Amino acid sequence: MTGKHETDTSSESGVAGLLDRISAWEQRAESVGRESVDARVDAGRARIETLRMQLHLAAMDGRDESDLMISQLESRLADTRERLLELAQEASDAWTVFSEAIDSASAELAAGEQLLEDRLDERRAHGTHRQESGRAPTAPSAAP
Repeated sequence: MTGKHETDTSSESGVAGLLDRISAWEQRAESVGRESVDARVDAGRARIETLRMQLHLAAMDGRDESDLMISQLESRLADTRERLLELAQEASDAWTVFSEAIDSASAELAAGEQLLEDRLDERRAHGTHRQESGRAPTAPSAAP
């Protein structure tokens, strides 16, 4: 029975060896699996960081572009304000000239009205005086 016992022992050691090898492979597979998961997680983190950097750069570009647009709008606003102030001054100057012209015309009209009233008063006085003297009133002359 020696042969059979040797065969059983060698079979047992062969099975034990296979089990040890399988266990070693399982541990290695588990280790590789963990390394693979860790590598994938690290790759994912790297991709996220890359995306964050791209987003940050895009935000900076957008900020630069919007800052430029705002600067251009502020410049246009300043130009528009300056032009409106010029127009307001021109309008004020024109109003002053217009007001002075109206005041002058009004004063001339008032002076002309007063002159007309004075002449009418003179003619009435001469007409009344002529009627008292018995003469017929004459037509007023065109010359003053």
